[in-house]
Amino acid sequence: MIVSTVGKAAAAKILDGLVSGGVVDATDFNLDTARVSPKLAATGRSDQALPPLELVGRQFVLLRLVNGIPFYNTRLTITVRRDGRVESVFLFGPSLLSVKTSEGESPTTPGPALHRAVSDEVIAARHAKISPPDRMHETTAIMYFMPLDQQKGVVEPLRIYTYAARHTDGASTSIARRQTVGYSLREASEPPVLATEEAPNATGDVRQ
Repeated sequence: MIVSTVGKAAAAKILDGLVSGGVVDATDFNLDTARVSPKLAATGRSDQALPPLELVGRQFVLLRLVNGIPFYNTRLTITVRRDGRVESVFLFGPSLLSVKTSEGESPTTPGPALHRAVSDEVIAARHAKISPPDRMHETTAIMYFMPLDQQKGVVEPLRIYTYAARHTDGASTSIARRQTVGYSLREASEPPVLATEEAPNATGDVRQ
């Protein structure tokens, strides 16, 4: 746990610097909600078939928050080495046209309000029906999301699922790269939105 403490302190210092420098607002990112993953590197001789992996640092991925709701497309990624040195900082994704007041964040252009009409239970049943049956490491949350093929547009919260599909063919098992799919909270008949494409060896299509 010493590595986590050191890494979080270094990431917090970077975030504070971005805020004080005016790069981001203090309410844009919350380190306490970051996804933290280990960074591993192979150790040993290069002629080893499967060299052991060693923990060399941690990566903190922070999603942009809009009134507390994450925005899937805009994120801050901070990679910290095991000794506490910062290896890299990336801030990428679309910018939001919004204004912030004491009451929260609002669009710069007035528009229709979102009225939720689809329950989580309905969305979960729909997701289970059209997604691959053997899913690993599945997570779900309500997030803002912009389709990856769009340069600009109006975004709204969706129920987002991420998972990795596992496929077995006899004695062989393959795991596709993680999928991200979003479902409308307004209309149950709206097609799901894919954030990633299926891996070439995967089967099934969540877009049907």
